[in-house]
Amino acid sequence: MRLREAIEKIKEIFPKAICINGIETIKQNGLYLVFDGCEAMSPAIDLAKFALVLAANSLDSDNFAALRELEQIRTELFRFGAKYGKNYYKQTKAAKFEGSTLYLYAVIFEIEINVVEID
Repeated sequence: MRLREAIEKIKEIFPKAICINGIETIKQNGLYLVFDGCEAMSPAIDLAKFALVLAANSLDSDNFAALRELEQIRTELFRFGAKYGKNYYKQTKAAKFEGSTLYLYAVIFEIEINVVEID
């Protein structure tokens, strides 16, 4: 799988995810996709790093309000990886607390990609 193909597949699985360059731009609730670069695994294989960032509002400062949605994202990533015999999921973490009601959680995952297309 090449990088562009990986991104297209992620967008198919998470069609509501908005592609952004970094979490600093998030100002409202929603699901965001961040590409966080690649790490060389071999001359022909890279590890592409991504985060699905869930921004959720809670009027009563309940930072656990988004747990159900985070579990759904995790399940979809599991299914996506299972199709290829892989485990893409790495971790879920609090990414940022914006103001008094917006919580950001990042679901981090990595996908091995082919650097070059081999015929």
